[in-house]
Amino acid sequence: MTADPYPTIGPTEWLTMCCIWELGSANPIQVSQLLRLRYRRESSPKTTGILLSRLVQKGYLRFSPEQVPRGRPLHLYSPVVAREDALRWNFQKLLDDYQISHQDDLAVLESLLARRRNK
Repeated sequence: MTADPYPTIGPTEWLTMCCIWELGSANPIQVSQLLRLRYRRESSPKTTGILLSRLVQKGYLRFSPEQVPRGRPLHLYSPVVAREDALRWNFQKLLDDYQISHQDDLAVLESLLARRRNK
């Protein structure tokens, strides 16, 4: 059995990654603001920084120091994993974990995707 290329991430981590993918690279303050504006999720920059650090540990992000005029430098986070690769991996993991291979199950998933596409 081969190791998983990426550890599983939860819904809040996924939204945090969506912010990074959209911004290209960002610090915790910028990600926190986008979480609030786009996804209506309140997350302080400190809490967001913790989430970003976890995503670094899981291999989804990397960081470098961002120089600021005063105080400690902020970490600037950027993606290591492309959105399409992460989506493909997490969807495949769902299919494998729940043993979804029966034609009826696949038809249900196709129906759900079609409904989402038409929204």
